[in-house]
Amino acid sequence: MKIPVHRPSLGEEELQAVRRVFESRGSDAVRLPDRSKARCRRILDVKYVVAVNSGTAALHLALAALDLKPGDKILTPSLTFPSTVQAILAVGAVPEFCEVRSDTLTMDVEDALGRVTRHTTAILPVQLRRKAL
Repeated sequence: MKIPVHRPSLGEEELQAVRRVFESRGSDAVRLPDRSKARCRRILDVKYVVAVNSGTAALHLALAALDLKPGDKILTPSLTFPSTVQAILAVGAVPEFCEVRSDTLTMDVEDALGRVTRHTTAILPVQLRRKAL
C-alpha cells in the first residue's frame, strides 16, 4: 500500500509571486523575505521573526534553540517525513520512535507516553496533512 506523504499545493497567488521574482531577475527575491518577516511580526505581535528556506531548516532551528546535549533522546512518530529525523540527528540527539494511529496517521499518544523515560528530552510530533493525502 502506498502512503503519500506530500502533495504540492500551489495556487494562482503563489505562482504569480514566483513569476514576479523571475521577471525581476531576482531583485524581488532580496526584498521578499524582509517584507514577509515584517508582516509576520505585525500579525503575531512579536519582536523577532526568523525566515528559513525549508521545513527541515525550521525543525533544525527549533531543536537547536533547546540547547540539547549529544545523545539526548527525542520522541517522534515512526511515520514521518525524513526531515524530522535529519533535524534530530543534526543537533546530535537520538530519535526514538513511537507508533502512529491508523485513523489519523498522527502520534499515538498512549504509546508515546509509555515510551517517555528520564532520558527523553523532547517530543517532536508530526502531523501529516490528511486532507492533502
